[in-house]
Amino acid sequence: MATVNVAKNMLEPVKSLPKYFGNFKKNLFYYVSDKHGDRWANRNMAWFIIATWTTVYFVVSTKLEKKALRLKEEKKRMKPDLVRDALARAGISTN
Repeated sequence: MATVNVAKNMLEPVKSLPKYFGNFKKNLFYYVSDKHGDRWANRNMAWFIIATWTTVYFVVSTKLEKKALRLKEEKKRMKPDLVRDALARAGISTN
């Protein structure tokens, strides 16, 4: 019985997620819609949100791509050293 209660308690935050998401959607669409008056402020806010998230996505993806390329180049650069070390351990001279 205790395990059931623990499982219910663990699932409680997950059950409340739709409520929070619903509030987020309601607030976002409130700002984007024309329901409360100033149409241009709403549109500007929508474009601001879109531009912000596009910038964040672009910056993060570019940084990750550069990091992946750097690691790939580093691995490529290290490979001859590993081969030379393995040959040296085997007693084979590369000179």
